[in-house]
Amino acid sequence: MKNRRTIVWLLTAIALTALAHALLSYKGGVAAALLPRRTLLDQPALKVTHVTVARRGERPAELEQGTSWRLVAPYSAGVDETTVLKMLDLLKSGEIRSAYSEQELLRLGLVRETLGLEDPQVAVTVSGPGFGTRIAFGSCTPVGDEAYAAVDGEAAVYVVSSNLLAAVDLPPEGFRRRAIFPSGVETAQQLDVKQGTGSFMRFAREGELWSLVQPTNATASAAKVNALLKELSAAVAAGYVWPTGEADEPAAATAGLLAGYGLDPENAVTVTVKCFDGEDRQVSFGNEKDGLVCALVQNAEAIVRVDAKLKALATAGLADFLDTRLFPFEPETVTRISIEDAGAAYLLAKGTDGAWLMDSPVAAATDAASVEKVLRRLCALRSDVLAAQGLSVSLSSNAAPVTVARRALDGLRLEDLRSREVLKIDPAGVRRIVSTRAGRSTAVVFDRDRGVWNVESSDRDGTVSAETVRDLLAALDPLEATQTVKLKVSAADLRAYGLEHPARRLAIDFQKADAVRRNILIGDRAPGGGRFATPGASDAVFVLSDATVRRLSADLVTAEGE
Repeated sequence: MKNRRTIVWLLTAIALTALAHALLSYKGGVAAALLPRRTLLDQPALKVTHVTVARRGERPAELEQGTSWRLVAPYSAGVDETTVLKMLDLLKSGEIRSAYSEQELLRLGLVRETLGLEDPQVAVTVSGPGFGTRIAFGSCTPVGDEAYAAVDGEAAVYVVSSNLLAAVDLPPEGFRRRAIFPSGVETAQQLDVKQGTGSFMRFAREGELWSLVQPTNATASAAKVNALLKELSAAVAAGYVWPTGEADEPAAATAGLLAGYGLDPENAVTVTVKCFDGEDRQVSFGNEKDGLVCALVQNAEAIVRVDAKLKALATAGLADFLDTRLFPFEPETVTRISIEDAGAAYLLAKGTDGAWLMDSPVAAATDAASVEKVLRRLCALRSDVLAAQGLSVSLSSNAAPVTVARRALDGLRLEDLRSREVLKIDPAGVRRIVSTRAGRSTAVVFDRDRGVWNVESSDRDGTVSAETVRDLLAALDPLEATQTVKLKVSAADLRAYGLEHPARRLAIDFQKADAVRRNILIGDRAPGGGRFATPGASDAVFVLSDATVRRLSADLVTAEGE
């Protein structure tokens, strides 16, 4: 009897569990068998050739695909294809989150009118070869981030993301192309600017340089031309003037329509851009008001309002577009710098990684900030600094050097072009250190097997101070100077800076047998503090700070009892 009661309770529990599971599945949305579809659009998005978006109380927007998508009603206009494709993609891939069957709606006391589907907020009709689907969108769900939707011919009501509703709920102008030049301007090879019946300018590009070829042949300011092209490339319509679908507006841009907005040939400022793809891109600017200017765009099929600065850039005077600099380059495009001063040649080249290297008077890394300052100063020079004697300068592939007065680089030192990194030594590769000061010499050597430093020779008894050696090696990794005094020094320079017979000398030997010993000579005190130093006569003379000199001069051996 007891076993029978247990079995009955077990069967009852199983039945209740199954019923609960069914109810939960039903409440969370209709079971899979009741769902006619998984997404609102059951055809490939690429097969869609026509879309109608009907918003409540407004004229429907009709979009049609030919060679590209276009708006064909309530007026003809170019569209932003990204907006259309996003809408189709969401219709096709936006997952249905849940659904209600007709029976479930009746049980819940809901009707389509209550859900906003009898007179929908927006209805989208999507069609292509052999198919057509109308999808109505109603009100948002109580949750707020979902909306009700229904497909014609199906009893089910679907719940989808409100993002999908936002993608389709657009007025005709919401689909229109806002960019003035959607692409291609960055490859411009020729630029024409015509101011009504007045002036005409033509610019031609060769590499990174622009030339003015009409009305005269001269070097153009690449910065001014590129600024205009950059603004044109980024420009978007702030509003639409024509067409807007008004009942009495002309289907094409008539002479009277253009004249009314200052866009007739006699008054308009027209910019034509010729690109590598062979297509001409054109925009005309007309009347200005409140910081905006009317513009005829998209092959004369639309009039929009854009920022008035575009017209201001295009109508700059001829003198503003001319480049009167001695070197018509932008600093970032320069790859070589050559400066000769009293027989000393400073040659710098930019590597493929964008870093500058010095080839002469010494081979070394450069100080990036100093190179940038000198380069910008050179690129800004004009004819007022030309001189019979001075600095001989050439940039990039400019074969003919230009002689400019030394005042052209006032406040800048060519020696500062070299990096202030004297040298860089990896502590792990050092085998031996010899420190000489005031006639006394101390040598310490590293025992790799035991991992300790030992005294090789010294004028005092004691042991190696491992902490002092570590600090000295850290100062060499890298050894930084406060100033570069002179490049490519001579024997006379060594005497002048107290380096012929240095007060301190540091010699570094390496673990590798073929490695060359590195010497650091420390000489007289520098006028502004610190001491003159050099890693070798063929390189340069630097100034090391007093703190660095103390680290390099510290006693490596600690006497017994200290």
